[in-house]
Amino acid sequence: MLYRILLLLISLQTFNAIVLGNTTNQNCSINACFSGIDNAEISILLPENDSLIFNGQVKNGIFHCTITLHETARYVFQLSPQNISFRAILEPGQVYIWIDKVNIVWYGTHPNERWGIIWKIKQTGTERVDYYNQMQNETKYWQFWEHTEHLFTVIKNTKDNNDSLKILEGEIDLLSINYKEEQKKWLEFFINQNPESAAGPFILFEILTEDSNPNINYYDNLVSLFKATALEDQYFKKTTALLMKLNHRAEGNLIPNFSLPDENEDSIPISKFYGKYILLDFWASWCGPCRASIPKWKLIYDKLKEKDFEIISISTDKDKNSWYRALTEEKMPWVQLIDAPIVPLNNEKLSTYFNLQSIPFYLLIDPKGKIVKSGSDSEKIYPYITELFNK
Repeated sequence: MLYRILLLLISLQTFNAIVLGNTTNQNCSINACFSGIDNAEISILLPENDSLIFNGQVKNGIFHCTITLHETARYVFQLSPQNISFRAILEPGQVYIWIDKVNIVWYGTHPNERWGIIWKIKQTGTERVDYYNQMQNETKYWQFWEHTEHLFTVIKNTKDNNDSLKILEGEIDLLSINYKEEQKKWLEFFINQNPESAAGPFILFEILTEDSNPNINYYDNLVSLFKATALEDQYFKKTTALLMKLNHRAEGNLIPNFSLPDENEDSIPISKFYGKYILLDFWASWCGPCRASIPKWKLIYDKLKEKDFEIISISTDKDKNSWYRALTEEKMPWVQLIDAPIVPLNNEKLSTYFNLQSIPFYLLIDPKGKIVKSGSDSEKIYPYITELFNK
């Protein structure tokens, strides 16, 4: 019924799109129906840099426009004054989207600073979208998502009970591992059955970007299965480029020679610390898990600083004043640098070179500059370092 109402109302409306920036002349007709949100200003943003490409209105719960796409991607939609956002896959053709207010997850504690994200949307219309929906349904993605969200809520409300927290975090880790295996099984089967489909490279790219510890050889093997038109798809090219970046942080590879500024704006070369084991700790002042791990790193550093071990924290803060305040508050006794464009890396920041999508992230470097361990889970890095120096 909702679908029929959506199509009927859209047929009665026309809306002229305002398109900004470079385009590739690929039209996408967006047809959206909102339950619980009658009227709002809606903005569509490019996924890579949040640049505005469209601004319009939701009226009586209906939104329709035709825009010229920059690229096929998962675009950001923002609603105001509700301060709500969601993402949807846009590609040439007709795209149908259903949004329900009951699926909003609210963040922030202050009433004036709360924002909502709608993670769960319904979408149909194009090949990539339909196959992506099929993947989520057959791997029971939303059951997994709801289970982990419930556990995160329990963790948030669990205080001063480390044993309970570890059990809950372990349950989330196990759920994530099992779900990723289901995703991979589905993806392998799909690519083998549909090696020419453009949906394959897109879904592979989506899964790869969400993998916090990707097996590069595994993904390389999947990429090699694509044929014909899939090889020309933009996501085939994006996936191969991403795999090259991810290989930069693969265990066994040498890190590049780089220099970054410290808190005094002096340029500090990484080569200054060669001959020691070096832990590169990517963090930021606003990152709760990063700062929560600092006390334990202080204990490890105090034990190992005389044993050819060094920690180098690299902040990804955009606001230097926030970084300075965090340094004053945390009083970390090791080297503090801030990420910045590096000329030998084509002016990429180090976090971009290593394709870091989230923090904290750790790279353990041996005395010759080779990566021996990497990952985002400090609880797996701690014991590795301890065992390394107990040999």
